[in-house]
Amino acid sequence: MPFPPSSARRAAAATSLVLLAGCTGGSGTATGPLQQTTITVDAFGAIDTAGLFIAEEDGLFARQGLTVKLRPQIAIQPQVDDLIQGKADIASGDYVTFIENQTGGDPDLGGRNPALRIISESSFLQPNVLEVVTPPRSSVTSVAALKGKSLSVLGPDNVGDILVDSLLTTYGIPITDVRFPDVPFPLVGKAFQARKMNAAFAPEPFVTLLEEAGVQELADLDEGATTNFPIQGMVTTRSWAQRNPGTLQAFLRAYNQGQAIADTQRTQVEQALKTYLGLSPVAAALVSLPAFPQGVDPARLQRTVSAMLEFGLLSPRFKNFDIRSMIYQG
Repeated sequence: MPFPPSSARRAAAATSLVLLAGCTGGSGTATGPLQQTTITVDAFGAIDTAGLFIAEEDGLFARQGLTVKLRPQIAIQPQVDDLIQGKADIASGDYVTFIENQTGGDPDLGGRNPALRIISESSFLQPNVLEVVTPPRSSVTSVAALKGKSLSVLGPDNVGDILVDSLLTTYGIPITDVRFPDVPFPLVGKAFQARKMNAAFAPEPFVTLLEEAGVQELADLDEGATTNFPIQGMVTTRSWAQRNPGTLQAFLRAYNQGQAIADTQRTQVEQALKTYLGLSPVAAALVSLPAFPQGVDPARLQRTVSAMLEFGLLSPRFKNFDIRSMIYQG
């Protein structure tokens, strides 16, 4: 369970509130009627969710008159299911999954269109946050050497798939010349020991945890065509947003404050990662962090659509798909 904020965190939150007054449309406190005072948020268990964790831990949602129930999640698709079924009001996750559901329907619920609306970005890529790694003393010492090898990506059709495909394409390696086994991030180290694959896509904090065990970095995915690539965002459904405009604005005021703290106060992020992800103090201090933006940058998010089209994650019939159709306009 989250613990009460320290005086230092309260001071940082207050400073953030002042800085945000000009861009959130208010003084940082509740300014309109709340259609709901209690909301359920599916929270993906990743460092990208730090702004959300901080907003809850520091009482920023409570200041807006909201009780936010965070439900930890380890996968994205079940969160979309929850939104459609009314089990959650807001969810966090990668844009690839959200776009796939928006364009092709929810695969778990008979292809139902979720009418998702992106309400805020959560993170975009920075150095050393997402990497391709190899086992200790690996013979694969360059990206070019991946041709004919195996590289785990934790399942197809996600942001990792796009980033790895882009890396291989940059180095002239046909995607068909690489095998992609599915290995959960916590099992990558054991899979390396068992020689089940030659390399792996890994996000923080697993990059740091694996490096402590001698695993080596092969490539940083924050480079070339995928520099500053959008990773994770917050969504709701169009119908929920229409029914709860005041509640959503209150949520976003607090969330933006959490994002501002996450982007400027590393110690706050480390505390959130220890509390919500169970990282040790040493691991929390060593992990590389993404950027934590506020609001939504349509041009940045359109890059996801372009990459999905390029690598076959989105049908060519959606070549004119505009991400702005998914962005909450409030």
